[in-house]
Amino acid sequence: ETQFLSDSANDYAAWDDTYAFIEDGNDEYKTENLIPETFQNLRLNLLAFIRKDGTLVWGEVRRDEAKEKALIDGASLLEALARADHRLVVHTGSDSKISGLWLTDLGPLMVGSAPITTSNRDGEMRGAVVMGRFLTSDVIEKISEQTRVAMTLSLLADIPASDQPALARLRSGAASWVDATDLRTLFGYALFKDVMDQPAMLLRAE
Repeated sequence: ETQFLSDSANDYAAWDDTYAFIEDGNDEYKTENLIPETFQNLRLNLLAFIRKDGTLVWGEVRRDEAKEKALIDGASLLEALARADHRLVVHTGSDSKISGLWLTDLGPLMVGSAPITTSNRDGEMRGAVVMGRFLTSDVIEKISEQTRVAMTLSLLADIPASDQPALARLRSGAASWVDATDLRTLFGYALFKDVMDQPAMLLRAE
């Protein structure tokens, strides 16, 4: 999922039209590309275009409602993102891509980011395109169906008491841990870090 987002962000970022738009914010680009259908087709909740100095040229946050992507007030999220030093804005090379989790005040987001360059990937990098999708219970359920593994993802502050021993083991440095106490069911655990490389969520698979 996050790889898809970074690849999609790259499709928009490495494009002459975007290279021009990040500088002049022209209306033609907005009319042709920054429309609800883009959110729908790419299954996005966040789309933002940010200059390398942290200036937000354009950004929207939308929620899934019925079969539409309804525009919501995402000012606080966009403000937090629009910083020259934000991990999703800073890229070290023209072929760089960033993907992962980002915990926001609107909920956890799966995110992908790519640097804005010309179509030939030459010239100065002018900023970043950031795409995101809320990690909702529906998304987790779909992933469970695809993998045929029952799983839950919990914010560290919301982890139930039964899973605290697993969290303690993972915090001590283990990459993953399997609880075989129940002879009928194995429980596998992994600690997910966010794009800032900080512990963010606990995965439990059974």
